[in-house]
Amino acid sequence: MKFNDYMKLCREVLNLTQESLVAELFACNDLFNGLDTNTYSRWERGTTKPPLSKQVEILAYFFEKLNTFFPFLEMHNIEGIEEKLSPAGMKKLLGNIRNWS
Repeated sequence: MKFNDYMKLCREVLNLTQESLVAELFACNDLFNGLDTNTYSRWERGTTKPPLSKQVEILAYFFEKLNTFFPFLEMHNIEGIEEKLSPAGMKKLLGNIRNWS
């Protein structure tokens, strides 16, 4: 699962529009000052990707709201879950980060 797919899934699980999610991110963390719906839409479509610092804060936001980092666990069988939680799956989620082991 790529990060953009993760963001969309979490947003949909929370029943939020892109506009309402942007407003919540903006309200809960100064890091998102200036974030607009167009930028978030590009992130969710995978056209662009948020900086790693924002990805971490987005993960924290969804964890706080969903009480899990992985809302997709209920949607997959054990093999699908193992693939998503594998090092390759995590690398796909967060993208290219130096020094992945």
